[in-house]
Amino acid sequence: MPLPSLHPPKTDLRDIVRAPLLLLVGGWVLSAGLGAWQYRANQAMERSRAEQLTQRAAEQVRTRMRTYEFGLRGARGAVIAAGMDEISRERFHQYGLSRDLPREFPGARGFGFIRRVLPQQEAALVEAARRDGAPDFHIRQLTPHGDVRYVIQYIEPLHHNEAAVGLDVASEPKRRAAADAAMASGEARITAPITIVQATENPQRAVLVLLPIYRGVVLPPPQQRLQALLGWAYAPLVMDEVMRDFDYDDDEFALALRDVTVAGAAEGFFTSAQWREGEAAGPHHQMRLTVFGRIWELDLQPRPAFKRGLNLPDPGVLTLTAAGVSVLLALLLGGRQRAVLRERLIQYQRARMAAMVEGAQDAIVGHEADGSITEWNPAAERLLGWSAVEALGRDLYELALDDAQRERVRRAGEQALAGKSVSPFDTVLRHRDGHPVEASLSLAAMRDVDGKPRGLASTLRDVREQRQAQARILELNATLEQQVQQRTAELRVLAARERAILDGAGSAIVATDAGGLITLFNPAAERLTGYAAAQALGRPAQALLLDAAELQQRLQALRAELGRALAPGEVFLARSGTGDNGEWQLLRADGSRVSVLLEVRTLRDERARTVGLIYVAVDLTERKALEQALEQRTAQAEAASRAKSAFLANMSHEIRTPLNAVIGLSHLLQQMPLQGRQREFVGHIAGAGQQLLALVNDVLDLSKIEAGEMRLEAVPFALGTLLDEVMAQARVQADQKGLTLALHAPAQPLALRGDPLRLKQVLLNLLSNALKFTQQGGVTLRVLALPVEGPGPVQGSRVRLRLEVADTGIGIAPELQARIFEAFTQADSSTTRRFGGTGLGLSIVRRLVSMMDGELSLDSAPGRGSTFTVQVTLQMEAAPVA
Repeated sequence: MPLPSLHPPKTDLRDIVRAPLLLLVGGWVLSAGLGAWQYRANQAMERSRAEQLTQRAAEQVRTRMRTYEFGLRGARGAVIAAGMDEISRERFHQYGLSRDLPREFPGARGFGFIRRVLPQQEAALVEAARRDGAPDFHIRQLTPHGDVRYVIQYIEPLHHNEAAVGLDVASEPKRRAAADAAMASGEARITAPITIVQATENPQRAVLVLLPIYRGVVLPPPQQRLQALLGWAYAPLVMDEVMRDFDYDDDEFALALRDVTVAGAAEGFFTSAQWREGEAAGPHHQMRLTVFGRIWELDLQPRPAFKRGLNLPDPGVLTLTAAGVSVLLALLLGGRQRAVLRERLIQYQRARMAAMVEGAQDAIVGHEADGSITEWNPAAERLLGWSAVEALGRDLYELALDDAQRERVRRAGEQALAGKSVSPFDTVLRHRDGHPVEASLSLAAMRDVDGKPRGLASTLRDVREQRQAQARILELNATLEQQVQQRTAELRVLAARERAILDGAGSAIVATDAGGLITLFNPAAERLTGYAAAQALGRPAQALLLDAAELQQRLQALRAELGRALAPGEVFLARSGTGDNGEWQLLRADGSRVSVLLEVRTLRDERARTVGLIYVAVDLTERKALEQALEQRTAQAEAASRAKSAFLANMSHEIRTPLNAVIGLSHLLQQMPLQGRQREFVGHIAGAGQQLLALVNDVLDLSKIEAGEMRLEAVPFALGTLLDEVMAQARVQADQKGLTLALHAPAQPLALRGDPLRLKQVLLNLLSNALKFTQQGGVTLRVLALPVEGPGPVQGSRVRLRLEVADTGIGIAPELQARIFEAFTQADSSTTRRFGGTGLGLSIVRRLVSMMDGELSLDSAPGRGSTFTVQVTLQMEAAPVA
């Protein structure tokens, strides 16, 4: 706004004095106003800069935390790729070696895997972990509880993280709350501030970031996520390490982070090294941001460099300067009133211009047409390094421009002096120390009171930060373009791979849009249905492939079961949690039907909206044929088993009756007077009868065992009496061959409870077998009774019987030892001719010992005899058995 016109002052002395006084008062008022204006302007710039720094700091925090989510997704991918339940310590270690943690995820202590374990699964997990290469693995709890465990099973790198392995995350409320929130949401979640066990020197200054891992690669519906949950990928973060390389803009500010998720319960978990409690160097600026489901508050505290970087003019200096000028003008006023008033106006204008020039952020240089410098403000000193004393009077073009730029600037100055408009343009200045300074140059002509140009005002604006920002933007654009191209190539490869998988899949796969129209029809679907893909695409899937009557029947049954109305598509999805929608009849192009196992799943987009269905059908034709053949073979086997049982039952009567008669008659003949050859023949008949009776009994016993019809008794018996009876029966065979038969048994009497008949059968078979294959030397039966630890019945405790039958016979080769326990099998074909027998004895022994829950072992070598060892556990009786 133009200043009002000034009238010549009166010559009255009071008028002359009044003018300086008025000027002095006005000067002080003006100086005070300028100081207040500058103070408010400074505060506004400080607030703006603080807000800008806060936004930048918040973005740095968000970017850093998103980086760790990428690492968690990689760890989850490693677990899924290994087979979920097949993940091992070595596989997870190999995944850790494949990542450069300090470079990719600075500040992360590592990445690990937490497994969800029910209490009854705890022992199995500990045993599996110890077999997996962690012999000292055990589950630790911060607070004991009996609920489900969330156990840290693996973490890489293991160095500096050993203390975390085996920790039950569910035993501490903050960790458990974050894990449950991640499971329910299907996304990454972070804990409230905690103290991690591997960094106890930083209490309440760490967090855990957890990402759920479900069985399968598709995120399950919310109501199924708990059942599908395998565990979590997680990363422990110590916030002092996460923020170690944080950019504080050349120490312009200090930073504090607090968790304010719970109202009224803020928890501070990080303060930078420069933070000073209770210090207020400038306006604090606070901002809240959401990080993985929790709310953090970012508090920015300005540092001394904050104000220095703003280069704000001092309001006090401006006030004093204006006041001083006012005083000076008042002192110089004199003479005539017009001269006083004119001088005051000139001084006021100069003061105003000086304040503006001095306080400008851009360099302002006044110079003559030939370049001689007449004005040089402080911003010019900061930009070019020359002080005003050094620069005044020197040639601007020679002082600050090189040869390449000098002529261009001169020509622009000439145009400005000629009254032509000169647009701002970029140029390169030369600093006092010689380095280049990129700047934007604006030129304006300075005119005298007559309007004639007397010089130039050059405004120089530093554009180096702007150029750097532009270069950074160009670099980011190039990088982004490269990433887009790389991602596009990856998507093409992925699409080709998925197409190859679909084309090579053995199951028929059909996808539809939201309206039920077919959008994908793989080759297996073409082979199964007889439709070409071109025929099927765009047609309704249910009408083309399913029997309408069967679909309606199942829909009605499901409506009755659920008690509500259903759309036709819901007949497949109502039981989606089972993973199997049952057997259906699929319609083929030729009108025939084929049985298939049909599974239907919902297709969703990135916003979880339903965009279609996917049908997966497996042909059951071969399986049904195999099931039918299996049923036939099972029926045949059962019929053969029944025939075998009936045959053996009949033979037990048909063979034993005449056989007993033969044995009885031969015994009677032996009592009658017979000649030598007659008595010999009768003896052969009796021996053959006894051998045949033993064979029949062995075959029937073996058949009973195989049919599961043999039952063990539990009756009291005396061990000494049983051993005496066994030795008495075996001694006859030993005496006939001239062999020694020895018994080594406990001296004290033992009263036991068990099946003495079957135990005697075991010992007789072993002793008979040993005597049969021993030509010289003898056979020894050793019996050892050892007490068994543990609870027993009221009347006694348990005892472990170790029965060893050792002989000095022919021995058994190692490659034949496993075969001799099979029915109708002996060590080699020659034994049948030399020693006779059926090969049933040891088979019966093995099966009887197994029925007693005992153990049977063999130690033998050709030429040095054999030792058969039987170990069984029996109940001891308190009272002796007669």
